[in-house]
Amino acid sequence: MEEESPSPASIFEILNGHQRTATLKAAIEVELFTAIQEGNHETFSLAKRCQASERGIRILSDGITMLGLLHKNGTRYELTPESEMFLTKSSPAYVGGTV
Repeated sequence: MEEESPSPASIFEILNGHQRTATLKAAIEVELFTAIQEGNHETFSLAKRCQASERGIRILSDGITMLGLLHKNGTRYELTPESEMFLTKSSPAYVGGTV
């Protein structure tokens, strides 16, 4: 059996972990998940509700989508079951307060 060559993948995963945390923290702070639950699914309405720039909300929402906490269909963002249960302020299981 041949040994696999060493890979820096796990090191880079650890080094980039703070980016995932910062992305999720930013989304919680601007109430992105709650805004989507309230019916704001497009960048324009999300930016208005979250009091942020459209460009910033698009970048943040796309980052959260890459983390698997939003679904994107065209230009619309939708909650995943996990984000709806644990990251919307109206949910009794909301964990955003721990940030």
